[in-house]
Amino acid sequence: MSRFCHLSVLAVLYIVVQGLWVVVEPSAAAETGTPTANIGAFQLPSECVNDEVRLSFSTDGRSVCAWWWPHQKSGDYEKNPVDFLVVDTSGRLLGNSHTTNRNELLRENPSIAWREMRQDFVTNSVGWGFYGAPPSKGLRIQSTGDVWGPYVAEMWALSDPQKLLWKTDMPPLAVKPRVISLLNREEGGPVLIAITGQQIIEVDNRTGQIRRGFTPGPIESDQEAVKRKKRFRLSVADTDPSLKFGSFALSHDTAHGLLACGAFFDKRVRVIRVSSPDRIHFEANTDVHPALPKGGQWGVRRVEFLAGGKYLLAEYHFGGRGTSVVSEPTEIFETATWRVVWREDDLDTRAVTLSSDGMLLALLRTNTLEVRRFEPNVKEGNKLAPNESN
Repeated sequence: MSRFCHLSVLAVLYIVVQGLWVVVEPSAAAETGTPTANIGAFQLPSECVNDEVRLSFSTDGRSVCAWWWPHQKSGDYEKNPVDFLVVDTSGRLLGNSHTTNRNELLRENPSIAWREMRQDFVTNSVGWGFYGAPPSKGLRIQSTGDVWGPYVAEMWALSDPQKLLWKTDMPPLAVKPRVISLLNREEGGPVLIAITGQQIIEVDNRTGQIRRGFTPGPIESDQEAVKRKKRFRLSVADTDPSLKFGSFALSHDTAHGLLACGAFFDKRVRVIRVSSPDRIHFEANTDVHPALPKGGQWGVRRVEFLAGGKYLLAEYHFGGRGTSVVSEPTEIFETATWRVVWREDDLDTRAVTLSSDGMLLALLRTNTLEVRRFEPNVKEGNKLAPNESN
C-alpha cells in the first residue's frame, strides 16, 4: 500500500479499499507538506500506477473526480474516452465509470462529461472546446487535408439537431491549432486559439472572424537569442528554437483578461494581458538555467488558473537522455501578489488541483488520492524561495 501523508487533526485515516473501511495509522509527514490537515484519502486501482491520472473537483466542490486513459495512449489520446472514479472529500467512494450512477456523476464533473456526451464531435479534430456544462456549443478544429493541414475552425450549436454556426480557415502556418481554455466556460469574450508555440489568434465567438494575431509576450530577436545562448553557455546553434520563448502550456483567465504561458524549452512562466500582449505582466524563473544539471532540459508541462483566477498552478518537468536526474515540481502562485504560496517537489506526486473556492486541495501521491485543506503560505519542509520576476 502506498505511503500516506501526515494527519495533523484526525487521529486515524479511513480509506476505502475494495469496498471495505480500513483504519490506517498516519505516517510521517511528507517533506513538503507538513502543516496541512488531511480531510480524506482514497486508494486508486492498481492499474493506475503507470497511467497518467488527472484530477478535478465537482462543480459544487463536494467531490473529486480522478480519471485516466485505460488503453494504450497514442496520437491525440486526449479526446479518447476515460475511466474515472468519484469520491467525496472525506474519501468515500461515490461511484465510477462502470456503476449505475455514472451519468449523475458526469453531470457534476463537466471536465470529463463531454468525453461521454460529445466524443463523436471531436473524433477527427486536433483542437476543441465547449461552452457551458452540459455543453451548449462546441468549437472544433479539423484538417481539410492531411495531418499537417490546412485547418478550419467550426462553431456548432449542439442542441438537436446540431447546427453549424460559423466556419473559419486557420492561417496557413498553423500547426495543429489548439483552443485555449474554452472548456465548460460560459459564453462571452473572444476565443483564443494557439496556432503555433509563438502565435495566437483571437476569434470573435459569434461570427468566427479573426480579429488579430499576437505572440505570448515578447519573443527574442535573433540577437537576443544569441545573448541568451552566451548567458547560459548553451551548446546549441545560434538558430536553435530553444533560445526563443515558445509555449504549448497555456491558460486563459477570461474574467481578468490574463493569459498564462509556460515555456516549452525552459522553466519560465509568464503572464500577459490579452489586451496588451506585447508587455509581460509577470514572469517567473527568468534566471533558472534551462539545461542544468547537464544533459537535461527544463520545460513547463502545465499551467492553469484555479479558484476563479485567485491562483495559478504550474507543473514543471526536468529530464533528458543525458542525465539520470528527473524533477517534476509543482508550484502555486497567488495572483494578487505573484508569490509562490505552495510547492511540492516529491516525484511521487502525480496530480494537483484546487476546488473552485480555493479552500480545498486534491493531490495524487503515488496511488493515493488525498483531499486536504489548502493552506497557502504555510512553511513547507523546504522554505519557499522567492520567485524571480521582471
